[in-house]
Amino acid sequence: MKKNVTIGEVARAIPIQEFAQNEYGLKPIKKSKYWSFAGEKGISGDGSSIMIYPDNTYCSFSKYTGGNLVNFIMDMDNTNLMGALEHLYVYYHEHGVVLQNNGIILPKPLKKDLSIGIPLPEKADNNNAVIGYLYEKRKIALPIIMEFIDKHYLYQDTHKNCVFIGFYKNNPVFGFSRSTGTENQLVYKRDIAGSFKEVGLFIDHGSNILICCEAIIDGMSIMTKMINDNIDYHNFNWLLMSGAGVFVKSFEFNFIQRMRNVKIVRPALDNDEKGMQNLGKFKKYCAEKHPEIIIDPLLSKTKDHNLDLQSEISDYENDLDYP
Repeated sequence: MKKNVTIGEVARAIPIQEFAQNEYGLKPIKKSKYWSFAGEKGISGDGSSIMIYPDNTYCSFSKYTGGNLVNFIMDMDNTNLMGALEHLYVYYHEHGVVLQNNGIILPKPLKKDLSIGIPLPEKADNNNAVIGYLYEKRKIALPIIMEFIDKHYLYQDTHKNCVFIGFYKNNPVFGFSRSTGTENQLVYKRDIAGSFKEVGLFIDHGSNILICCEAIIDGMSIMTKMINDNIDYHNFNWLLMSGAGVFVKSFEFNFIQRMRNVKIVRPALDNDEKGMQNLGKFKKYCAEKHPEIIIDPLLSKTKDHNLDLQSEISDYENDLDYP
């Protein structure tokens, strides 16, 4: 029996289609001796544009990228090599990979259960790096950061990453992690293994107005701008997600499970091609399923709401410095 295994062996032994199904919720479809994906999630927003070959490599024809499992993770997580390797390392251990004489064998995919929750990264002794990053670099108002921490939506792990948590029936079932730039200045962000992306981070303030953001920090940015404009962000419900591609599924899940009183939805997706595409899909979905709901997009001036916030803070500080 082999006692040691290299990351290259792990990458070659874990089928890309299985990893994509377990980690990203993609639905693999066999096409002759090749694999592709059904649905509207994936590297380009269209899983069918990805082809997986018998040698366990892939090609994204829409994005002109490809390679092995590590390259696939880099594309899907929008991260660098170190971030992809860490994701693969966590997956390798959490899925109980068994080493045998003839190689590496994975057990059947784990069954995800909302009633159980997901395992979370270990907490650090303090939240100093998270607070510093969000306040100093991303310009989020300190009261919002502290409220997220106090309500267990946010904490710092032992690697000084921000860990955002969404709950369902008091169980942590959605998780997203991103670096704070305090360790090697690497950009690292990904969904926590096993996370239910469709649940998102839902904040219920008993409102019939729902603000939906494709990124959690975008939502915190809008809350900060509201504070600056003397608007109480507690007058709205919030659905904070990890990507625009899950918008329709996340809204549908939360509408059915816990927010049937919503009358107005304010999508605050990125002001770019992908954001507008997913906004269009949401409008079409609502026209068919929920024609009674009013859709009032909350568009950013720049690419996203955090860039808007940083620009506004910078302009304000420049005005203060003006002689």
